[in-house]
Amino acid sequence: MAKPEHSPNPSIPYTVIRSRRKTMALVLHPDNQLEVRCGLKMPLADIKRFVQEKEPWIRRKMTENSHLIPVKVPSEPKQMTLLRHQTRQKALMILQRFPDLVPGRLMIRRQKRRWGSCSKNGVISINLCAGLLPDELLEYIVVHELCHLIHFDHSPRFHHHLEQLLPGAQVRSRALQRYLLA
Repeated sequence: MAKPEHSPNPSIPYTVIRSRRKTMALVLHPDNQLEVRCGLKMPLADIKRFVQEKEPWIRRKMTENSHLIPVKVPSEPKQMTLLRHQTRQKALMILQRFPDLVPGRLMIRRQKRRWGSCSKNGVISINLCAGLLPDELLEYIVVHELCHLIHFDHSPRFHHHLEQLLPGAQVRSRALQRYLLA
């Protein structure tokens, strides 16, 4: 991958990430850093025009980002250890309600961009910060990852299974989007 390029003084600053792709895409990070991902030979004029065309969407998303609630791990080791223990205990209580879905292992760890993940080996990782969320959102994260033990994707079958196990999962998913991993 080539070195990132920065925009030449546009109204919205952005970084260009070039790779072997045929399409152009925008990635707006929660901190409002904008990336334009495009092909290796995409002309800068086309990139600038693309960003200008998408400016209303970019501005709307930037406004949404300004309303996010930051969730940050405590910096003190004792508090972090206590949070890890509390998050594990809550997650284990949730897992007990689904005896037919047993992960290979449950890990509580600091993840920079994800609330949870599930490996192909059945290891479920829950973000340490999830323990700071309202309990119904932690429950959503754990059950979401449990569903990945059966459906290792986000297909309609996955979402149907998730709704069966946790009615109202879609509402919780939208509520979770209001929180920012800081």
